[in-house]
Amino acid sequence: VMNSLNSGMVFLRRWFLICSALVLGGGTIFAAGTRETRAYAAALAAFHDKFYDRAEAGLTQYLQTYRKSTNAPQAVLLLAQSEFYLGKNTNAIARLTDGGNLAKAQAAGLADQYVYWTGEAQFSSGDFTHAAETFISLTDQFPASPLGTNAVVAAAAAFGQTADWTRVDNLLDNPNGLFQRAAQLDPAGETVANGRLLQAESKCSQKDFAAAIKLLNRLNPATLTLEQDWKRAHQLYRASLGLDDLETALTATTNLLQIARSGAGGSWAANLAESVASHAGVLEKMGRTDEA
Repeated sequence: VMNSLNSGMVFLRRWFLICSALVLGGGTIFAAGTRETRAYAAALAAFHDKFYDRAEAGLTQYLQTYRKSTNAPQAVLLLAQSEFYLGKNTNAIARLTDGGNLAKAQAAGLADQYVYWTGEAQFSSGDFTHAAETFISLTDQFPASPLGTNAVVAAAAAFGQTADWTRVDNLLDNPNGLFQRAAQLDPAGETVANGRLLQAESKCSQKDFAAAIKLLNRLNPATLTLEQDWKRAHQLYRASLGLDDLETALTATTNLLQIARSGAGGSWAANLAESVASHAGVLEKMGRTDEA
């Protein structure tokens, strides 16, 4: 009975997501059972279940068959996102920057999302300069977009990849800027935490270690994701080491080890190795070579 109930709940949740996407995408929910509705629903189900290769195929076919549908702008966005997740960044960028697609997206109220995902695809392909420009253009063109704070932080991350710390500071430190306003409204938000970590990284890279520690201490570990918590501890270690505060650096690397041991997946193996090396390095600097 419980299995049947669970299956029923999964089915209902999936159709709720599908119907929500149809409505939010600006499309019309056609009469149940039409061929177009079934094709779109199947592609959406594949996308929400993260079967991106299946979603790509279904959305491509849908757009070939129903290119004049009011759902087409949302379908283009979902297809580009599927391509992004499949690593086909060039295809995603070309699709999202196509003039015809952009005009339809503008009419459907989706243009800011097209710009945002163009930036994501550029960032993923390593084109950090253009990614930063794209993210900044979103905030200029769509000042009321709910993606604005994400775009500012993403632009700062792109500048960070090229060690352009002045541009990072300009985006994140400006008291009248979008990020600082968001930080006041939602200080515990995930996007704000990512911005704080970038701020601290910028300060560390410019050897302003005291400022970095001040920023990091404004983050509440209880509200961070595991990855954010690891980054916070790692930057506390870097900043403390920069100030020659070995005791605080040792505490930070102890936390690093604990956090890294809680992680799972490929990237956490590298994080654990770095945590072990950092911890041993501090112990060695303290003359505790046997423990190192």
